Amino acid sequence: GSGSTVAELMQSASISLKQAEKNWADYEALPRDPRQSTAAAAEIKRNYDIYHNALAELIQMLGAGKINEFFDQPTQGYQDGFEKQYVAYMEQNDRLYDIAVSDNNASYSQAMWILVGVMIVVLAVIFAVWFGIKASLVAPMNRLIDSIRHIAGGDLVKPIEVDGSNEMGQLAESLRHMQGELMRTVGDV
Repeated sequence: GSGSTVAELMQSASISLKQAEKNWADYEALPRDPRQSTAAAAEIKRNYDIYHNALAELIQMLGAGKINEFFDQPTQGYQDGFEKQYVAYMEQNDRLYDIAVSDNNASYSQAMWILVGVMIVVLAVIFAVWFGIKASLVAPMNRLIDSIRHIAGGDLVKPIEVDGSNEMGQLAESLRHMQGELMRTVGDV
């Protein structure tokens, strides 16, 4: 017939087994999450080794023409054992993935709350600085400007109501001095 020969089947099985060995080596080279169970990883490795050795033995039996031994080997049981461990391993990984996603979402939420808190603090500092500037510079400057207008309008007796030791206080003191000198000059005339 047109089916595969025994030699072709053996060659295909050998190639598949070599590819499985490569894939297993790649898997073992991956870094393991410390939260993963070492016992589960050891058990899946043990079941892989049993299944792999059984498959290699099947290929040898087939090549040697030992058909009865080929059919007598309980390979299906080895495959079922490996599959059972693989499913358990994947379920563990799914749980770890869910935990990682949950942790990530919690971290994101915490970062957003921290960002909101920082924004509130920054806004509070901005308002505090603005009110501080307004109280120490803008309001005294407006009162000084108002006093200058009164002096310019001829009112030399209106008191200048700005005090302090900063620049605004010094400017107010100079303006009081000027007001006093103008009052004395006008009084002398």
